Amino acid sequence: MLSQAALVTLVGGAVVFFAWPRLIAASIGIGIIGYAVTVGFYSLLSVWQIRPPSDQLPKVDEAVEPRINADEGSLSGWPESGQFKSFV
Repeated sequence: MLSQAALVTLVGGAVVFFAWPRLIAASIGIGIIGYAVTVGFYSLLSVWQIRPPSDQLPKVDEAVEPRINADEGSLSGWPESGQFKSFV
């Protein structure tokens, strides 16, 4: 995703470079660059939040597998909101 954002930034930069005297075309290029920067920023945020620090990772013995309660149709550990229907 970051490489795609970099390539889109290059395209936007080329549009701005070749269309500079024409402000409407240059503003389109600036918008493309802004979009690419936003995609890159949120891609970095998602990458940073995927993996917690190693001291916070659960041990193999502490890992809890979710279990489906067939009688209630709920997944243990999920909030009970009443909006989930049983699929069983």
